[in-house]
Amino acid sequence: MHSLWLPGAELCPDGWGGAQRPRLLLQPFLSLSVGPAGRREEGALHFEPLCPGSLFPAPAHPVWTQPPFPRPNPAVLIFLPGLSSVLALRAGDHSRVAMNGLKEKVLTLDTMNPCVRRVEYAVRGPIVLRALELEQELRQGVKKPFTEVVRANIGDAQAMGQKPITFLRQVLALCVHPDLLNSPDFPEDARRRAERILQACGGHSLGAYSVSSGIQLIREDAARYIERRDGGIPADPNNIFLSTGASDAIVTVLKLLVAGEGPTRTGVLIPIPQYPLYSAALAELDAVQVDYYLDEERAWALDVAELRRALRQARGHCCPRALCIINPGNPTGQVQARECIEAVIRFAFEERLFLMADEVYQDNVYAEGSRFHSFKKVLVEMGPPYSTQQELASFHSVSKGYMGE
Repeated sequence: MHSLWLPGAELCPDGWGGAQRPRLLLQPFLSLSVGPAGRREEGALHFEPLCPGSLFPAPAHPVWTQPPFPRPNPAVLIFLPGLSSVLALRAGDHSRVAMNGLKEKVLTLDTMNPCVRRVEYAVRGPIVLRALELEQELRQGVKKPFTEVVRANIGDAQAMGQKPITFLRQVLALCVHPDLLNSPDFPEDARRRAERILQACGGHSLGAYSVSSGIQLIREDAARYIERRDGGIPADPNNIFLSTGASDAIVTVLKLLVAGEGPTRTGVLIPIPQYPLYSAALAELDAVQVDYYLDEERAWALDVAELRRALRQARGHCCPRALCIINPGNPTGQVQARECIEAVIRFAFEERLFLMADEVYQDNVYAEGSRFHSFKKVLVEMGPPYSTQQELASFHSVSKGYMGE
């Protein structure tokens, strides 16, 4: 019998009444009845309403007092193991809806948010899906002119065999399960670190809520790291916000910036080539993507003249409010010289643009003669009026660099 992994699935609450046969959920709103000894019964492929807040089908005669939920109409292609055909039910197929006695769904591919439908995330697009198919075929013994698929769409260090850092895993384990603090299997430095973190959590538990900006102790540690990185320039922990990865923080700042309609819609300057987070987020937020092109002939250098060209053209149809810089570059790897950063800051100041500095690869500088300079450090050292008036949000992530996580 095949196993199905159902992330987020919940059991229906008590009170449904009557014994129910077990069901295996193959997709939301699609279930497969399983009889005694796991035997699949005839006519088992059907649609049923779900119990509220659950992915498991409700009984035929629910006992709740609210109006019954409409029978759903999936707008997805569903591939079922052991079946030779694909069930495809679209919202526009009125004849099939009528035939099955189903009401049309509120949410379909045709009625969903058009901004979300426009989102493209190249590193996880059709090429990656085809790679997965090829890997499956290789495992099944299908002959190919190659023996493996090497993924170069994202930097996934551990998937390529790099082992995670032991200390980080030890501290995480101790924080999640504090009883392990008494175990001799964990070194003293890991126990001290875990105890320090737990002391800063509400109720000394990692599961407690924190303030919106994150645990104060962690933000203070991050501030000390930034101060040390920038040669002693002070960093205020109150200006540091923790997020689940740099991507979430970048999207949050973009949400704050995007406003307006028509010619007043917010425009955001992003580099080309870019990491597709930016184009995807701007599409979802219905903002205007303003492309500026890096110079391939000069090792993907950033040219302020190109920024001016892109800004001048964009102002004819939108209201540019922000400039995104990826340094070191992703995917180009280009590292900006200090002179270039100063020129970018002057440009942003003159044009009243909010600066977003994506610096998650700051610890991955390998070329001889290259050196990372943070936008924050350069901005402060430039002095007034730049240091006192230019708006800047910079982003870093523990999943990159020497952490290898």
